[in-house]
Amino acid sequence: MKFDPLEPAESAVDRCAHALRRAILDGAIAPGERLPPERRLAEDFCVNRVTVRSALAQLAASRLVSVRQGSGYVVRDFRRVGGPDLIAQLAELAREDGDLASVVRDLLSIRAEA
Repeated sequence: MKFDPLEPAESAVDRCAHALRRAILDGAIAPGERLPPERRLAEDFCVNRVTVRSALAQLAASRLVSVRQGSGYVVRDFRRVGGPDLIAQLAELAREDGDLASVVRDLLSIRAEA
């Protein structure tokens, strides 16, 4: 008997990063706002702090948050500091919201102006 390959499951780190990224990109968490402490995020997501820390590291790599030891994580203004790597993430969120055509149109108009 031969089995079909399993679809790769999204890790807890990726799910946490996705939820936080969505909140930031949707504006639910504003630029300059401090994220809740790791301990509280871990409780909210029902994961351990290492998982949350890894998710926050993904967001820091995308320049969505900045971190200072002892001060926590602060949301950055992705419209000002975000790089091209955010385009795929914005498009994915727009696709989930059923608004991908609008985002593509906006991106193409920006490219045409450049």
